[in-house]
Amino acid sequence: MYMNRLLIVLVALLAGPWLVRAVPSKVGDVYQIATKDDLKWFVGLVNGTLSNVAQDPGARATLTADIVWNERVLDDKGQLINNTAGLAAWTPIGLTGENAYYGTFDGAGHSIRGLYINESDSNYQGLFGRTSAYAMITRVRLVDSYICGNESVAGIVGYNYGSVIACSFDGRVKGNDYIGGIVGRNNEEAMVADCYSLATVEGESYSDLGGVAGRNNSVVRNCYFLKRDNLAGIGNGRGQATACEAAAFASGEVCWALNGERADTTWVQALAGDAVDAAPVPSAEAGKRVYPARLYEGNATATDLYINPSGITPSAGANPLVVVETEGFTPAETAINLVVKAGNTYTCRNLTLVDADFYTPVAFTAVKAKYSRVPEVYADITDGWETICLPFDATLYADGQPLLPIATTANGNYWLRLLVDFQYPSTLLFSSYQTNEDQRIMAGVPYIIALPSNYFGSDSLEGKVITAEGTNVVIVTEPKPMAAGSYLSFKGAFVASQFSFGYQLNSENGSGGLGDKFALKEGNGLVAPFRCVVASSLSGVENLSPYLSIGNGDNLGITSTVNPQTVPTLTIYGAVGKLVIEVTEATQVAVYQLSGRMVWNGQVVGKREIPVTRGIYIVNGQKITL
Repeated sequence: MYMNRLLIVLVALLAGPWLVRAVPSKVGDVYQIATKDDLKWFVGLVNGTLSNVAQDPGARATLTADIVWNERVLDDKGQLINNTAGLAAWTPIGLTGENAYYGTFDGAGHSIRGLYINESDSNYQGLFGRTSAYAMITRVRLVDSYICGNESVAGIVGYNYGSVIACSFDGRVKGNDYIGGIVGRNNEEAMVADCYSLATVEGESYSDLGGVAGRNNSVVRNCYFLKRDNLAGIGNGRGQATACEAAAFASGEVCWALNGERADTTWVQALAGDAVDAAPVPSAEAGKRVYPARLYEGNATATDLYINPSGITPSAGANPLVVVETEGFTPAETAINLVVKAGNTYTCRNLTLVDADFYTPVAFTAVKAKYSRVPEVYADITDGWETICLPFDATLYADGQPLLPIATTANGNYWLRLLVDFQYPSTLLFSSYQTNEDQRIMAGVPYIIALPSNYFGSDSLEGKVITAEGTNVVIVTEPKPMAAGSYLSFKGAFVASQFSFGYQLNSENGSGGLGDKFALKEGNGLVAPFRCVVASSLSGVENLSPYLSIGNGDNLGITSTVNPQTVPTLTIYGAVGKLVIEVTEATQVAVYQLSGRMVWNGQVVGKREIPVTRGIYIVNGQKITL
């Protein structure tokens, strides 16, 4: 007796793995299917074909890895490959009514690749042949598969009485009757929900041929299929499924439709990065959930698209802006140029701008905002001016170090001037007095700006990375023009904009100028994004000077950044019919009306009263109203 038992064991061991197959591991009562052999064993368990193992049509399983049944079944055109001799055939799980599957099979978002069934005379063909009312098939993806049978043939279940939830099929299905991408025949009390099919479906009878179900006698809900000629979503029976173009599956549109605005995530799809998904994948991975958005690429035209929480990757030299208004959307910490609506407010974690068109349909708050510029000119004693107008309050940086503008009473690192008036006949007066208390560039305000060149030695900013940055700043939608006399205004632009009969700095008009004056553009001109132009309300050039010089509204020229020129304290106030000026030391003072006409010019020692009428006056760059 002992020798007989030993002989049986030896024969079994020598026979190989096809007779002695390892049992898949279990978590509770759920088999963990990780390999092709695990799956083959599970098929045998359900169908009752394992030796010395009791049949269990209600066995439960979950996939723990992608499984390759065959390496390749379909060619590049979606046709069955010519040489099928080496293909491993698939036997459906649940072959007959008595052995119909009634367990739970969870694909957990994993794929099964390369199922091959070529049984044109056999019914009930698919990953599952027949299921009973208790069966639950969920989150299974079948790809590159060929399913051919006679009647009740489909990618997932041939003859269904159970529930098929969040499954997909990509392959070819062929048969004679009740042929579908997901289920062949969906019977009473059965359900197919939140599924999609990319299948090519072929059959003898178009009336029982469907992209999702060949025949439906129960519920098919929220299902989608690849649009093809003469193919309906439901071949026969009640309900419908939605036909979609291939682009809708790739773009995220179908993924969003499968999930909708539900808080739980059933389907996800990576839409950007190195591993883009060609179609939705069943998963709860929040980072790949799909949301609808609008894309603005430097103008008011919105393009509908779908994104992940990581947003999009801006192309070099562009300022795309994505706006999401879906409730519950949370952007990734690293998302760039992604504006999110929460309640009645809009926010953006990271706004990154370069010298390109920028448009936003809404004002929003940016946690971090950065604009980068490569200057065309740098300052020496008399020139080196550029213009700047940004959509947010910003501090200037050079190689990551913050800079301060040079004011009349403090040291600084660069020059920033605000237009205060026009002096007839051809001088624009710019002032450092008028920069704001925080000594930074203000949102929407047009400025002239100059960065010290190598002429200033160690104070030079040439060759350094220049950025303008802000934290928790409001992004405005439009620039703010500044009046200059009665017919000129200084205007910034966020989008390249045309103008007629205006003045541009000669460092920005394409002439290669040094940035020392504004030159008249006869006819139409173009101001670049985040630059400024002096616009004229006059209709022709006969009344305009060919150039406008840059005047010092506060008597501060371009001087050393270490020892800037200072001016005496100047106190100005109004009395009845007169303007009172007091100084701490002898000071040259000029008084202008807003029109540019000079009212008085001379030296003030101590105190001086100047007779004037009611109006607005500019005194050494300071504005006072009487």
